[in-house]
Amino acid sequence: MNQPQRSKDNSSNFRAGLGRRIRSARVALGQTQETLAKHLGIARQTLITYENGQTETPSSILKRLCDDFALDAAWLLLGDVSRPMFAHDEARVA
Repeated sequence: MNQPQRSKDNSSNFRAGLGRRIRSARVALGQTQETLAKHLGIARQTLITYENGQTETPSSILKRLCDDFALDAAWLLLGDVSRPMFAHDEARVA
């Protein structure tokens, strides 16, 4: 009986962490919620639900964030703090 609850908690924690990283990247890029949502082809309210961890962010949106803004996928998806936010900063990490 505890397993479904634990799985739900893990999913919620993942969404919340991912949402915080999406918000951090948006701020680092100097984008407003409105401008980033427009770039991604989604409603501002949808972006808000991703940033707040309320709903899962589709893989297509995550891919666009990484491709269009050179975000490091390991940083974005896993919160790997040993990785830089931006893929082009990787050379500076070593």
